[in-house]
Amino acid sequence: MKVLKYLIYLILLLLIGGAILISTDKGQYKVTKEITLNAPKEMVYDVFKNWEHWQSWHKRWTDDKTTSLDSQGNSLVWASNNKMYEKGEATFTKNIPYKTLEFDTDIKTNLGNMTQQNKINLTGLGELSTEVKWESSVTLSFWQKLAVRLGKGDKYIQSESDLFVSSLLMLDSKLVEKMNLHNAEVLGLTTLPKRNHIHTATASNKENFIATARKKIDQLYSYTKEYGIPINGDPLVVIHKRESNNQNFLFSVALPLIDGYELNLENPEIVIGVFKSRSTLKTSLKGNYKYWEEALELGIEYIKQQQLESPLEEGIVLKWINYKDLPVNPAEWVTEVYIPAYE
Repeated sequence: MKVLKYLIYLILLLLIGGAILISTDKGQYKVTKEITLNAPKEMVYDVFKNWEHWQSWHKRWTDDKTTSLDSQGNSLVWASNNKMYEKGEATFTKNIPYKTLEFDTDIKTNLGNMTQQNKINLTGLGELSTEVKWESSVTLSFWQKLAVRLGKGDKYIQSESDLFVSSLLMLDSKLVEKMNLHNAEVLGLTTLPKRNHIHTATASNKENFIATARKKIDQLYSYTKEYGIPINGDPLVVIHKRESNNQNFLFSVALPLIDGYELNLENPEIVIGVFKSRSTLKTSLKGNYKYWEEALELGIEYIKQQQLESPLEEGIVLKWINYKDLPVNPAEWVTEVYIPAYE
C-alpha cells in the first residue's frame, strides 16, 4: 500500500514538474520561407494589402468554401470547420507600400490559442518578377508546447507558414493569367503625318525583339534628356525588314520631335530624320507588347479581305502609347500598329 502511495506521489511530482517545465517554456519559434512570383511587386502588394483579396487565393478559403471572412479596415476575422485553425483574428500592424506588410494573428486550434507576428517582404527581381519572403514568429499554447515535447507539435509551428506559401502557387497562377489578358482590333485606314524624329537603327532576333527595342528606346530617352532635346509624343518602333522566315528583325526606334527642331550634336548612331506621310491600316493591341504580332496578323487579314495594296517595305510602325507612364499590369499596355495600306 505504501509503495502504491509513493508511486502516486512520484507520478504527481513528475506531472507537476512537467507542467512547470512546459509553463516556463516560452514556446516561441521562428519560421522563414521564400518563394518567387512571376508578377511585379506592385501587383503582389495590392493583393496582399486587402484582406478581401485573400479569399480568392489563400487555401484557408479556397479549400473550404464554408470558411467565413469578415474584414474591416486592417482587421480580419474568420471561422472554419478545420480544427487546425477553426477561428482566428488578424490585424495589419505595419505597411510600407510595395515593400513590407506586417500583421499579428490570434488563432484558436484544437489545442488552444497560438499567436503569430508575421512579416511579408517584397523584393522586385525584374519588371515581372517578385521575391516574397515570409517571416513568422510563433508563440504556442500550453497544450501545443506539450505536443512539441511529445514530437507532435511541428504542425502547429509550421501550419500557417505552410498554408501561406502553398497558397502562393495559386496566387501566382491568377496573377499571370491576369497579366496575359490581351485583345487586338482593327481601327481602319488612317494617314501617318509627316514628322521629324530622332532615331537609331538596330537589329535583333524575334525572341529578343521587344527587349531590344525597349532597351534602345530607353537609351534614346536618356540621350535626349542629357542634351535637352525636346520630345513631343510616344515612341515608335519601325520594322524595316523581317528576315529568315520572320525570325530576324531590322528596325529603328524613334522619338517624335517638336516641329522645327534641329540637332546640333554629332552622333553617328543617333540622327534626325523625316518620316514621310503614308497611308496605313491602324490596328490596336491592349496587352503585353509580346502579343503585337496578333494585331499585325489581324490587320494583314483585313487587308487581304478588302483587297488593299500593302507595300510592307515601307515599314511596319508600332507606337507604344504612354510608354513613359506604363501601367504595372501588362494587360493594360497599349500598342498601335500601322501597316502600309492603300486603296
